[in-house]
Amino acid sequence: MKAHFLIVLSFTVVEILIPAERRQSSFERLSHGAYNVSYFVLSPFAMILPSALVVAFTRQFGPGLIHLNLDGLTTGIGTLSWPVRNLFLPLVPLFVSDFFYYWHHRLQHRVPALWTSHRLHHSAEGLNALASYRVHWLEEPLRVFTMVIPMGILFDITAVQGAWIAFALAQMGLLIHANVRIPYGPLTPVILGPQLHRLHHSPAPEHLDRNYSANFPIWDILFGTYVAPKRGEWPKTGLPDGERARSIPYELAYPFVALWRKARGLVANEESVNVRER
Repeated sequence: MKAHFLIVLSFTVVEILIPAERRQSSFERLSHGAYNVSYFVLSPFAMILPSALVVAFTRQFGPGLIHLNLDGLTTGIGTLSWPVRNLFLPLVPLFVSDFFYYWHHRLQHRVPALWTSHRLHHSAEGLNALASYRVHWLEEPLRVFTMVIPMGILFDITAVQGAWIAFALAQMGLLIHANVRIPYGPLTPVILGPQLHRLHHSPAPEHLDRNYSANFPIWDILFGTYVAPKRGEWPKTGLPDGERARSIPYELAYPFVALWRKARGLVANEESVNVRER
């Protein structure tokens, strides 16, 4: 957690120097920080059972189908072996994991039960690096089923490679949420940046349900959910219905609140039907 906040502090300095949105609310930034703490405190407990499931799955079915032995790889051409081994091939699992993340993320927006936890992330009205971990504690366990297990089926990834992927994803998450005005120009559809991801957080109708990828926009392009930013476009962010986040305890419990309301609504409808039938 200490390393995380040191990196966030570095991003914050850059955000002050070249902000995409000026004069962001200090209260909102403190709110992001509080959600960061809740995420890092609660997520490990929420991951106990899913982690045990991954271990059991690996013992039952063995390592993944594809083993990337980067240390033993050679192209036969001395000058190419190092970049292929150290730059290109390590990106393959990251590229594939982004495919699974794309569909995981898309489901979070399309399935109401998943949106109840993901809405917390989109309630950020001041988008900055701290908002990267303004994430509900239920999100990580869900990723086990949509990302970790599918990746485990495909790839035999060592602990070091897994740590490298997790580190890369974490740093990309901070970058794409950063409140920095860095347009990528021709690289916009190649690698995800702050401007493109800001459109995903925009409540404007033309931006809704767009740009789901975490690293490579190619998945949005292929599946028809890509929208490119206009020149100088850095929109406001927040929930599409205009609702604002309430207290932190309420937001952390919201998926259960929504489930309770849904259950009460179903019971009320059933009772209403029974009364009419009488």
